[in-house]
Amino acid sequence: MGLYEHWPYANFHELNLDWIVKEIAVVREEYQEVQKLAIDLEDLKSKYTEVYALFGELENDFVEFKNDVSNEFNDLQNEYDHRFTQQSQQINNQFTTLENHVNSILSGFSAQLIAMDIKLDNALHNLAQTLTMYNPFTGIEEPMANVIYQLASFHMQDALTAGTYDGFALTAGTYDAKNLTAYQYDVQGSIYLP
Repeated sequence: MGLYEHWPYANFHELNLDWIVKEIAVVREEYQEVQKLAIDLEDLKSKYTEVYALFGELENDFVEFKNDVSNEFNDLQNEYDHRFTQQSQQINNQFTTLENHVNSILSGFSAQLIAMDIKLDNALHNLAQTLTMYNPFTGIEEPMANVIYQLASFHMQDALTAGTYDGFALTAGTYDAKNLTAYQYDVQGSIYLP
């Protein structure tokens, strides 16, 4: 058996055309399959390119959306910070105005209280001269203290005058030895001191 006995050769008497036809048919079917796969692959490649381009657009749109949202958020935050600062300043100004107004009113009240306190002190100090009544002995309106003093003087018949006291020529020891009460000295001094 020679080297070329197993493959087709030019000896047409022994040529196996059925095998060649069968193999060509198989190759043709495989070629058609490969062409279908190439077409499908080309379709997939174009669809992949479309999807990849769409993905790129979506990615760009997402980045743009993210930047827009971030910018809008920053703008909103700046606007609210500005509003908060303005409102805070307005509240502080209103509080300062209110505080000044309250302090002014309190200062006025304090001045009025001081004036009322002075008036009250003067009224209490001068109460005896301020309260008046008609003197039953003279019929004239006089301070109550004068009327009371006049009534008391009716009971002081034995009271001392400065001249009477000097006339006794008492020493301090003699005076202390008498042990007089204030009533005895003021009302009845002329009886107890001689």
